[in-house]
Amino acid sequence: MQTTNRVADQLLPKLPGFLPAANTKVPNQSLYKSLACLVDYTKAKILAHDFPSVKQCFDVAEGIYEHGSPPEKNAVETIFVYAFSAFMHGYDDATEQQVQSLMPACLRSAYVRQILDSGI
Repeated sequence: MQTTNRVADQLLPKLPGFLPAANTKVPNQSLYKSLACLVDYTKAKILAHDFPSVKQCFDVAEGIYEHGSPPEKNAVETIFVYAFSAFMHGYDDATEQQVQSLMPACLRSAYVRQILDSGI
């Protein structure tokens, strides 16, 4: 089982430039704060059309979701997956399609469950 600090620690080596985006020392952050920073970082990479980095962000979130503890999985659903609506809307169609194509199946399924559960 990963600890909160281990989740934050794994963001640093897998995401170049993540630390400046977080604007603080990531290992000292809470799990939710680290994932909120990951959301902001992912959005910035989408805006920059840096899709290899977007894919890395999704891969890191997927790894936490699939291999983390139940609280970590819940945090990914609550923070990162919830932000998918921002990831998939407000961009041109080509960007939206590109982002959707990069989304791991397990996270996309969690996103669809959130939509269905909300009754939208």
